[in-house]
Amino acid sequence: MRIAINAISATAGGARTYLLNLARALPGLAAHEYRLYIPAATAPDLSGLPPSFELRSVPWAERRYSARLWWEQVRLPQELETWRADVLVCLGNFCPLRCPVPVVLLSRNPTYFTPRYFDDLLARRHYWWAARHLAMTRLALWSARSSRLTITPTAAMADMIRSSAGRRRLPLRAIHHGFQPWPSANGRPRESTPPPPFRFLLVSHYNYFRNFETVFRAFALLRNQCGPGSFTLTLTTRLEPGLRLGGYDTTRAYNLVRELGIEDMVSTRGAVPYDELPGVYGSAHAVLCPAYTESFSHTVVEAMSLGVPVIASDLAVHREVAAEAALFFSPLDPSALAGCCRRLMDTESLRDRLAAAGPERARAFSWRGHFEQLLEAAAEAAR
Repeated sequence: MRIAINAISATAGGARTYLLNLARALPGLAAHEYRLYIPAATAPDLSGLPPSFELRSVPWAERRYSARLWWEQVRLPQELETWRADVLVCLGNFCPLRCPVPVVLLSRNPTYFTPRYFDDLLARRHYWWAARHLAMTRLALWSARSSRLTITPTAAMADMIRSSAGRRRLPLRAIHHGFQPWPSANGRPRESTPPPPFRFLLVSHYNYFRNFETVFRAFALLRNQCGPGSFTLTLTTRLEPGLRLGGYDTTRAYNLVRELGIEDMVSTRGAVPYDELPGVYGSAHAVLCPAYTESFSHTVVEAMSLGVPVIASDLAVHREVAAEAALFFSPLDPSALAGCCRRLMDTESLRDRLAAAGPERARAFSWRGHFEQLLEAAAEAAR
């Protein structure tokens, strides 16, 4: 079977993680011919793939969204027909609306199906961005309707799409994303906890739906309760005036940290290479996953696997992924988050319970199992 995979949008975050794990897993599964359309920057990471994998990058289509749209809707279908592909797998929420081969679409961006995100853009006066977001939301729904099958990383994410689609029934299937322990972690949770002060960690590049502002307000409340020097917060991003990370302006978050007077307890270390994350997780007493919308959350699974307690926003997605191995707080309530943090700081038995439950829960997620099901779905669509 000839399988084309459109991963041209997998440039950062969970999308890049997914692509790297896909490239590691597929060679060990059923033998097929693959053509991978990838971002130019990821080509060195995938250079060791066997000859059955053909790598193609389209640098000009990465420069602007309009260029990517034209390539995806016009040029890609032409190339698939010339190559005589049997099926197309699209990893980036969108697919050709008129495609000469069956399409399996992976929809993993929850912002297109979360009204709160649109309201957030309006509140920040990003009016042009909000208008473009509406258009992309419509395209994401059209893509789901045009595909033979749409796969989501959680059942909760599938429910979000169903709600947005209204009465239109869509072919949806939930296949949990996977997790592969880092070789450096030996597949085992950490054996000791860090020394004081209590260290909180937020692993994410900066964007609006990751809900950084609620975290900062919660930590201002927590400082008033516990006093300075009793805890710290580490971010795997940067916050600077005028800095835009993936289009997201960090100025407001940077100013809020200073207005709240918590700059002495918040440190920003910037992006961390994936293979170095175990050491970063191991330096924390607890990991925060505060997003107000989510499709899966690799951070939750990564932290659980290493036995680091997790505090997550109370979303159906987080409940589905973490089950009983996390504490949950109302996403936009700083006092609720501060209460969870204080409870975890003060209760050793709670920390021990979450540290023990996390690795057991993380073992439920397997990249190999995920990609086996993905290949089954591709073969089903091709038939």
